[in-house]
Amino acid sequence: MSRAIVDFSNIEVTNPTILINEPSNEPNRKPPESVGSPGDSKVPKQPPTGLKLVNNGLTTTEGLTALAESALYDPEKLYFLDLSMNDLTGLSDEFKDFKQLRTLYIHSNNIASVKEFAVLKDLPNLRQLACHGNPLETETNYRYWLMLNIPQLRTINFTAVTPRERRDAEDALHRKAVTLKPYQPVVISKF
Repeated sequence: MSRAIVDFSNIEVTNPTILINEPSNEPNRKPPESVGSPGDSKVPKQPPTGLKLVNNGLTTTEGLTALAESALYDPEKLYFLDLSMNDLTGLSDEFKDFKQLRTLYIHSNNIASVKEFAVLKDLPNLRQLACHGNPLETETNYRYWLMLNIPQLRTINFTAVTPRERRDAEDALHRKAVTLKPYQPVVISKF
């Protein structure tokens, strides 16, 4: 089944919230005037479940939740997100809002550390990640780090993660050949 994608590509903006009232090529996009007015717009049979923000000049992912809420009838069902060819240096905690996200393209940005992807560990349905073309590629064993810290991934940079590669990543970790420490979530206890 083909899913509709709301495309905001090639619009020079630095922040996703600027796109909230921007028109899109997707006719089934949630109308901007319906934001904050539930029930005012009729939900199409196949509402969009993806956002494409390619080649915009984005410098932050802060505001993605607001954009998803304004463009998608059910932002919790965001399955596909393409943020490639921007100026991003990291990922905001807003990614935790997208529990259904399955595919994330964030290649060709300015992300220097693979640790910026730690927030993706909390996305149980994430299967595909494209992050090539970022400075993080110079980090030794960054692909292993992604496999070990985001184990639900099945494809990294359009290449399948094989069982053998997973074993090799585990072996590298045990031999301390993986130079990046696995992500450890911060646990805050309540008093």
